[in-house]
Amino acid sequence: GELKMLQWQGVTTLSLHNAQGPKDQLGASLITEPLMSFMPDGTLLPTLVKEVPSVDNGGLSADLAPVTYPLLEGVLWSDGTPFTSADVVATYNWIMVPENGAVSIANYEPISKIDTPDDLTVVITLKAGTLAWYTPFTGSYYGGVYAKHIIDQGDAG
Repeated sequence: GELKMLQWQGVTTLSLHNAQGPKDQLGASLITEPLMSFMPDGTLLPTLVKEVPSVDNGGLSADLAPVTYPLLEGVLWSDGTPFTSADVVATYNWIMVPENGAVSIANYEPISKIDTPDDLTVVITLKAGTLAWYTPFTGSYYGGVYAKHIIDQGDAG
């Protein structure tokens, strides 16, 4: 069917990390997914991951600094390219380049490094443990992951 979004102002970019407010975030969230989302009550919901990391399942360390995300298998970009841990790293790297103008950069500055032991595992190490360990790559406003193969095309993509 047809989806109509009625807003007081039109969407000007579908680049979630360049969104200039809810008008752009709403439009971009229709085509961009985060690793995790929020339920209406604030509960974390796995979106592109198998489960929400926790101390009990081994995904979250006791000091709240390293977080391991097991990615869903079989997820494809719209062109059929598989979604992998390389997409998460490429998105982070793109956000952290000031010239790209990512308005979400503050959500990603707490990251010390991202490791990818394999195509379906992402380990994010934060500079310091925090109760907000889930902030990077979570939520439909600034959590979206971009496709590495599109980022690699630069302005041509």
